[in-house]
Amino acid sequence: MKVLVIGGGGREHALAWKLAQGERVEAVFVAPGNAGTALEPRLKNVAITDLGELAEFAANEKVDLTVVGPEAALAAGAVDIFRARGLRIFGPTKAAAELESSKAFAKAFMRRHAIPTAAYDVFDDAAAAHRHVDAAPTPIVVKADGLAAGKGVVVATTREEAHAAVDAMLGGAAPAGSRVVIEEFLDGEEASFIVVCDGRSVLALATSQDHKRLGDGDLGPNTGGMGAYSPAPVVTPNVHARAMHEIIVPTLAGMAAEARPFSGFLYAGLMIDSHGAPKTVEFNCRLGDPEAQPILMRLKSDLFELLYQAAAPHDGPRLDEVELQWDRRVALGVVMASAGYPAAPRGGDAIAGLPTAASSDSDANGGDAVKVFHAGTTLRGDAVVTAGGRVLCVTALGDSTRLAQQRAYEAVKTISFAGAQWRSDIGQRAIRRQGAPDASLDPGAVRDYLLALQARIVAAFEHEGGDAFLADAWQREPGGKLEGDGVSRLVEGGSLLERGGCGFSHVKGRALPPAATQHRGAELAGAPFEAMGVSVVLHPRNPYVPTVHMNVRMLAAFPAGADPVVWFGGGMDLTPYYGFEEDAVHFHRAARAALAPFGADKHPRFKRWCDEYFFLKHRHEARGIGGIFFDDFAEGGPDNGFALIRAVGDAFLGAYLPIVQRRRGLPYGERERDFQAYRRGRYVEFNLVFDRGTLFGLQSGGRVESILMSMPPVVTWRYDWQPAPGSPEARLYTDFLPPRDWAGAAPSAGAGAAA
Repeated sequence: MKVLVIGGGGREHALAWKLAQGERVEAVFVAPGNAGTALEPRLKNVAITDLGELAEFAANEKVDLTVVGPEAALAAGAVDIFRARGLRIFGPTKAAAELESSKAFAKAFMRRHAIPTAAYDVFDDAAAAHRHVDAAPTPIVVKADGLAAGKGVVVATTREEAHAAVDAMLGGAAPAGSRVVIEEFLDGEEASFIVVCDGRSVLALATSQDHKRLGDGDLGPNTGGMGAYSPAPVVTPNVHARAMHEIIVPTLAGMAAEARPFSGFLYAGLMIDSHGAPKTVEFNCRLGDPEAQPILMRLKSDLFELLYQAAAPHDGPRLDEVELQWDRRVALGVVMASAGYPAAPRGGDAIAGLPTAASSDSDANGGDAVKVFHAGTTLRGDAVVTAGGRVLCVTALGDSTRLAQQRAYEAVKTISFAGAQWRSDIGQRAIRRQGAPDASLDPGAVRDYLLALQARIVAAFEHEGGDAFLADAWQREPGGKLEGDGVSRLVEGGSLLERGGCGFSHVKGRALPPAATQHRGAELAGAPFEAMGVSVVLHPRNPYVPTVHMNVRMLAAFPAGADPVVWFGGGMDLTPYYGFEEDAVHFHRAARAALAPFGADKHPRFKRWCDEYFFLKHRHEARGIGGIFFDDFAEGGPDNGFALIRAVGDAFLGAYLPIVQRRRGLPYGERERDFQAYRRGRYVEFNLVFDRGTLFGLQSGGRVESILMSMPPVVTWRYDWQPAPGSPEARLYTDFLPPRDWAGAAPSAGAGAAA
């Protein structure tokens, strides 16, 4: 497959770089590109800017997909020109791109469709605009109506500043027909909310936050953006849901209703108030710059396949059926700008210290931990020189915002050119926002909750089954590799449970072992840590009651000279011996309800992870019907992660006990018990071979009780056993265990496929 990227900035370098990683992509052309794309492997610059000539080039080269980067090309009708020639192109039409190319149109559109935004008025007469400024409170915002490369906005703190902005935008030097939008000042914190649209459905990208002002502390003139990071902690699950339902979905519906169906990247600049209510500051009809750089650094999915499908939506599944994979780490980009930017940027200055392929900083997985994306650069012979206002975006991945920030600024310091300027505080808002929860999250509160959860679960099953759980308490004294304590509550040979365990552990260590840091970032290697969790495995006596597993956990690492890194993980899942649709639907709906307050994306994502985790590749079969599974969860900060594991832990009894109560009295015979033993053998095989992660071991205090509680009293390893064709046992594997949307299913009145 061949791809053409239109544009020559940092966004286009990032797009071309990520598209070139596509499995089916053999070549990426960038028109006109920059020095970075010229030097990037698998990219080739094309010195064409005329849109008609580019369409001719794409046709002659048999380009399979064109992606439009900059707003000017969209406003000029690039998509219309390419589509007229039958060429596949990703982006909005000229009519749809008016959401960005005319601020007056966008504001009127939002008013028509009740999309939350600031109150405003539009003026084409300078005198009327000045009268409005005199009557309005300050601060006040003055915006040029047309495209301004992100710089046509003045946030005036005084009337004098507002009057000067009006004169600049509507005065004698302004083009004929100029208009300004004057709107109320919105107080809050900005974030960039970018989605992919195909004209009929939508898929949100990772959140991000830009830094518009030139100077530290958000001082100085507006720019196209001096840096960004992803994800943006200010976009909590509640804010995310509101942005989708109150802004994005109504916008796409409104555009379709006005015969301007929108496909392409849609960027909603949000202002989020102290109550978490988002309003729309502006719309852009393309991927943000510099937001694109950190977002695409984190994207693990194939960007080409995503955009190829979105450019021809009727050829494949809807976007809302697609799930993107993201690097769980933070990505942060620092823009290095030229002398004189933004008023009069200087070009032609040689750039020294740029990383080469041999000197690039790579992560533990062989990917780029630091990537320098070029924007305003060109080649002069073999030298790279400045050729625009924003020159480079130095982007880094790290396990926290502070670690990503440190890594990015370390790379910035190795690069130099005359008059270079950059902000030194990119990411500080996220660090401040995350710093308070990191400091205030009380490990004692987590411990108290986990112990109370363990006590509730044990009490419920002692009451239900009438059999007492034994208590096996343990402690590791200070001075060793691990210190801490825990208690395992175990039952064996009971009337309800043949074997079960509900273990709590809380351990600390001087250094995270290598196996626990190989996928979390080298900077955490050897860091002190603290881990605690509750893990439950219950093996009922009746073969018609499924085995269940649930765990919730916290891991905190304390790297030297950096903020703590706190993750949460957990999940719950069922491994049935005989399947009942009613039970599967109930369990999965309980899991979905527990996750609902944290965003609509969580249940599909966590269910898919569990389905993948449950699939036994060596046997080509599912181990059970799954449930939910998540690990290294840090979205929204530690308080949000703690709330998530509480929601899962609190949902467990309601998800599982009704199944136990429905099935425990069903009659069974020798065949059912034999099949149960066989299924348990596979369960234990999976645990012993595939489920002994380092983190799991840390949370069990380095002991083996978690393995022992998985071992039922009788385990029969019968690899040559085959269920009779057409039997309930055979139907369990063919009809019941393969993943399906249980939460959305309508359960039948009776038993399921294997009952």
